[in-house]
Amino acid sequence: TRNYGGTGGDGGCSTYVLPDQDYLIIGNTSSSDGDVTGFKGTSDVFILKVDHTNGSIIWDKTYGGSQDEAPFCAVVDSNSITVACYTRSVDGDVVNRIGLANNIDIWIFKIDFNGTIIWQKPIDGSGKDLPCKMIKSNGNYFIIGSTLSTDGNFTGNHGMIDTWLAKLDNNGNMVWKKC
Repeated sequence: TRNYGGTGGDGGCSTYVLPDQDYLIIGNTSSSDGDVTGFKGTSDVFILKVDHTNGSIIWDKTYGGSQDEAPFCAVVDSNSITVACYTRSVDGDVVNRIGLANNIDIWIFKIDFNGTIIWQKPIDGSGKDLPCKMIKSNGNYFIIGSTLSTDGNFTGNHGMIDTWLAKLDNNGNMVWKKC
């Protein structure tokens, strides 16, 4: 048994086996000590790569800005990890977000197996927007989630909360979207 994190709230939400057989743990943290390095805000996405033979940490990184971030789902392929989460931040790793601070929007970022950000994309509108599931097929990402927005990336809302589906290319660029 092995515990990871610090003295704040830490939680894992998914684990993946990487091509080198080591493990990737994705969760969130509100710690700024212990195993957590680079803490940025109220709550950050926390990703660890751990050795498959003994559970020791190979690297750990936090992702986000000065407000809350929490991961919902991820896709691991042969050379990268793409994470879909929510964010309230407009700073730090969250770049080009047009939503208001404290408004909940979708944030997607892709990292290499060393934890370095390859690209990041906020998907935002004026309402609450959340990812639910993401898959990768034929080099494209398909993301399903929910939205209360009627603007930004969420046009065509039918009223109240709607299901939202989007196709992104391998670089995170929006190909199409539907409410």
